[in-house]
Amino acid sequence: MPTRRAFTLIELLVVISIIALLIAILLPVLGSAMASARRAQCAAHQSQIIKSFITYANDNGTWFMYTGAHGADGEPEPRRSHTSWIGQPALDELSEHGYQPTIYLCPDRGDSFVKTTQSGIRQTTRTSYYHMMGRTQVANNNPFPGPGVGWTSPWSLGDKGSLVMVSDVIEKNTINPRRTTSSHGGRGLVEGPLGGSDEPEDIGSEGGNVGLLDASVSWVGQDDMEEHPVRGQGTVSGYW
Repeated sequence: MPTRRAFTLIELLVVISIIALLIAILLPVLGSAMASARRAQCAAHQSQIIKSFITYANDNGTWFMYTGAHGADGEPEPRRSHTSWIGQPALDELSEHGYQPTIYLCPDRGDSFVKTTQSGIRQTTRTSYYHMMGRTQVANNNPFPGPGVGWTSPWSLGDKGSLVMVSDVIEKNTINPRRTTSSHGGRGLVEGPLGGSDEPEDIGSEGGNVGLLDASVSWVGQDDMEEHPVRGQGTVSGYW
């Protein structure tokens, strides 16, 4: 009966080296594919957000609601509002038009980024996306105060279709803690050092999705983005 020859140590090492090489080649490809899938999911979320606001506007004389601290009712606070935060009255109204928590959660940001705070009778929620519609800071073409390039908030379905409605959070000088972050680096969320004011490209940001009033959503590379103010009376910058 013939005997079966065992692998030599050298042959085993060669096989292990080949497997390690294949893993080293495939892991970045797999990571990139997963990042692309999350970016596509983000784009789908933004599309749903825009549709929910358009549905609301169609039911309310073509007008979007004020999306700042007080939302659909109460006096707005134009000097304090941040574009990733939405007042609870606005969320309550929008929930009847398809706006649910699942669509304002970026898969690269995770659940921990979204939070709700209470200050007196005011309740606001931080989402994973900038919401530019219905912001009094920039109504009637008055620029949002702060660093970077001013921008105009969409207030009605009759506004220009090229106005930005929503975008990924790519932010410099975030408060508490102060740092630069971007939802989409090569493999997902990237963050700069605490206390830093790094430019997004310096921490590996590759860009983000941007949704317009005409309901289109497209990817914009970081090099093609501009810095914009996203919080009244402050130094916080966003990029789209």
